[in-house]
Amino acid sequence: MLSCPWSSLQPATMKFCEENLCSWITQPANAFSSLFYTALGIFLLFYYKKEKTKIIKIIPIASILIGITSFLYHSSFSFFLQVFDLASMFLISSFMLAFNLKRMNYTRRFFLSFIFILLVQFVLLLIIKQKSGAIIFGIFIIVSMLLELNLAFKTKNTAYKYYLVALLIFVVAFAIWILDFKQIVCNPTNHLINGHALWHIINSFSILFLYKFYRQFRF
Repeated sequence: MLSCPWSSLQPATMKFCEENLCSWITQPANAFSSLFYTALGIFLLFYYKKEKTKIIKIIPIASILIGITSFLYHSSFSFFLQVFDLASMFLISSFMLAFNLKRMNYTRRFFLSFIFILLVQFVLLLIIKQKSGAIIFGIFIIVSMLLELNLAFKTKNTAYKYYLVALLIFVVAFAIWILDFKQIVCNPTNHLINGHALWHIINSFSILFLYKFYRQFRF
């Protein structure tokens, strides 16, 4: 009996609707749709190449890495590459939390707090393992949103249009993510488009508007 290309690796802990193929691309729809993140990140880097606030470049770089690592994760369906996918997602949550802490003057050194928050999430992932990665990411995103809410009440000169658009897109995409993950709307044999692939495509635009929101700040 022939073994599959990735069969020697420990399987990933999160399984979505799309069935696994015995192939180098185990989940074609989920894998190739991930590259929307990479395309968006490259676009942001070149379109806004003269950005004054350099630390905001973390967002498109993270988007590029999310696309690449998510592609590899869904191609292999391995826990090893799933960790890298989650780590690239942690770049976004770490940026949002560290950026808001900087805006609230709780920290003077953005990169120091950014690296610390990133390491905390990564260590938690390695300690807890299993399906905790998405939960850890969600908790840190929620904390950053609570800080943003606090900032909204304290500052009057911040434009929130792009932030709200990003939030709306994320909510819609996450609803589709849930429907796919819970296999409520699911066609396992569809390797062209499915709920998780739509999550990748739609949610990539939330990163676009998140970037446009953070562009208004100058450090």
